Amino acid sequence: KSMEFSRDTFVFCFFAQGMPFIDFAKLKKENLQNGRLSYYRSKTGRLLSVKVDRIMRTIINKYASPQSDFLFPVMKTTEFRQSVYDSALRTYNLNLKKLSELTNPETAGTFNFKEESYYDYLEQPGYSCII
Repeated sequence: KSMEFSRDTFVFCFFAQGMPFIDFAKLKKENLQNGRLSYYRSKTGRLLSVKVDRIMRTIINKYASPQSDFLFPVMKTTEFRQSVYDSALRTYNLNLKKLSELTNPETAGTFNFKEESYYDYLEQPGYSCII
């Protein structure tokens, strides 16, 4: 179950324009309005808005919980707590490393490679992206 959530998190963040894990963990239901996900990036404070596509919507629906204000079940508390985040990040990185080793042992990485992967994807010949 943990591996599946890590995989889904990775896919969601990839399609959310390489969203960092810290921003994923902090997402609340209020960030999702009119088919867009709007949030302030933790690192820069910059407001970002991403159109939610079919894949992202499927992942959101899969983990939706009426008991939580958070969009995803990373925080087991009502507010963001650094210690909970740190533990979740360790688990995700470990799971992604395992998944990476299963799919391509030579390039096993951590959660951080997702952002670069997204931009590498955009640079592929013939790819056009309208945001």
